Amino acid sequence: MQRFLPIAIILLTIAATPAKAADACSIDSMPAARKHRILSEYTRLKQTQGQAQADAFVKQQGVAYYRELAAKGLCSSSSNTTTRRAEPAPKPKDNRPLNRYGKPCRRTELENQNVPNVGGSMGWALVQVCKD
Repeated sequence: MQRFLPIAIILLTIAATPAKAADACSIDSMPAARKHRILSEYTRLKQTQGQAQADAFVKQQGVAYYRELAAKGLCSSSSNTTTRRAEPAPKPKDNRPLNRYGKPCRRTELENQNVPNVGGSMGWALVQVCKD
């Protein structure tokens, strides 16, 4: 019984804590009737004008709802209202070794080299070496 008492106290504390203010600013706080209207309009736009137009409509409705909440003072007006520029995808890392000028090697070979092992002793391993 004493073993479960701290767990019960933690669970009661979690259940008793009020919802965060951020939850009031989410799309989940939107009334069900308004969500249903947006969903039906999304379906209609998707069938008539395409996926991109329908997605743009939903995004615009979400931003408008957030601005309404911000005007009422329920949410901060600075976050989520600005459109963000899409960041370019990161370039894949080039695993080729670099030559003495700092550029990726054009010609590499595998050589057996003596390398340290986990146990402290030395061992042999194939290592990629630049042959420019």
